[in-house]
Amino acid sequence: MFRMRRFWTSPSWYLRRHCGKPRRAVRAVFLAVALLIVLIFWDNITFSLFGRLRTVSESETQTWTCPACYGTDFCSRAKNVRLEPRLGSYLTLALKGVSFGHLFTKTGDDFDEELVVVKSLGSSKELRDADQAICRLRHGDGCAGGKSIGESTLLLAQTLKALDKAQKIEPFVQRITAAVRTDRRPNVGFCQSDRLWFNLGAAADSNKDGRLSAEEGAQLMTQLLVNGEVTLFRAFPSFGGFPFPKVLGACGRLVFEEYCGEPINTLLDKPWLQRVRLALSVILAVLTLTENDQKFVFHLLDLNMENFAMAENGITVKLIDGEHVLVSEVFGEEEDVGHSFLAKDGKPSRESPDSTCPDDTPQCQSFDSEVMCDGHYHDHNYLYTCKNLLLGSFRRDSDGEIVNWDGILHSPPQGIRAELSSLLRRCVFLTQPGMRFDAFHSLIRFLEEQQPAEFVEMPQNARFSSDHDDDKKEERSYDDN
Repeated sequence: MFRMRRFWTSPSWYLRRHCGKPRRAVRAVFLAVALLIVLIFWDNITFSLFGRLRTVSESETQTWTCPACYGTDFCSRAKNVRLEPRLGSYLTLALKGVSFGHLFTKTGDDFDEELVVVKSLGSSKELRDADQAICRLRHGDGCAGGKSIGESTLLLAQTLKALDKAQKIEPFVQRITAAVRTDRRPNVGFCQSDRLWFNLGAAADSNKDGRLSAEEGAQLMTQLLVNGEVTLFRAFPSFGGFPFPKVLGACGRLVFEEYCGEPINTLLDKPWLQRVRLALSVILAVLTLTENDQKFVFHLLDLNMENFAMAENGITVKLIDGEHVLVSEVFGEEEDVGHSFLAKDGKPSRESPDSTCPDDTPQCQSFDSEVMCDGHYHDHNYLYTCKNLLLGSFRRDSDGEIVNWDGILHSPPQGIRAELSSLLRRCVFLTQPGMRFDAFHSLIRFLEEQQPAEFVEMPQNARFSSDHDDDKKEERSYDDN
């Protein structure tokens, strides 16, 4: 009884008896944690000390899961990729399934080296969830992993393909996306559109024969179940004018993309003129994704600085994370989808029903896919470009004017501060129909005036019409108060 009483009154007695002095136990825990950290960052440490690059392993490609994978067109070249851990951002990127590598290509007697980004498009849990989704779609309940996943996906794709005797691409892709939506997967970011189905199918048609095989359909289904990014980037390639990375190819459950530069949040300490050029590049990229001659709108549902990267040339900006993107097609007559901001009935034609916000509630936009898939342009991208990228965190004075902000356009020269603040306020706080579209385009012209002409590069497919030129149209004025 005495020992029991002493144990309850003095825990250190128990530690001394079973672990020696209490600090020994603390030291043991500390060493265990340190060993765990070393094991996690072993590749990073060896690369820092010895410049060690490692090859892509079969456990990472998981080619045994095919055709429940992203493709096999890059497997022969994947052997020439050496992965490069990065100490600064490794943990965050590893959780997202992202790593960097060097692709070596033999040219004559030498080797060309190219920096690439390697993505699994999801965490281990997300990949397991995708496997289980395939099983549910095929069998109605869970099933074993491994080769059975590939077989289940292929059988499911064959079943969907057999429903169409004409074997056309569009119906097959539509049934694939419908099946994925049945499982309530959040990563399917494509609205109903025959033209969109064709784009997705053509991108998945690896042999370019104008038809989708069951195996190609199974790969497309897997991409949509895990993460629609690779489907998006392939369907709307960078050579078509879209600000997306070039997809080099896939091997099993790894995708290899071009390296587009550092995220733009690492450039916030650059001088003012460099940040103006950065802001212009970001705005023009968003403009291309919202208003383009192909009449597809890419609604960016996770619009933040980490998802954009700037190339070393200081001009080219691309969206490097395409997971949270909803693609819709713009329908209607040509005169209704031009730059007339009001429809014939006087109602806003290019704004969501929830975009006319009270002055103090800029967050009332709808994220409902049914709203964004209604066949009209929406000002969603412009609101969050101004708010999340250009302004960042900001403070307003008693009159409602924006006086301080820490985004890309922070710390402007005093002579243009008031005008810039007014444009950003009109872009974020909508008080009149069409005002955000006008403010966004006015912001482009304003920033172009701050830069030498040789630094201004407008994407061809994002050139806004002459209706926005100051000499051909008198800019509308709105009461911001």
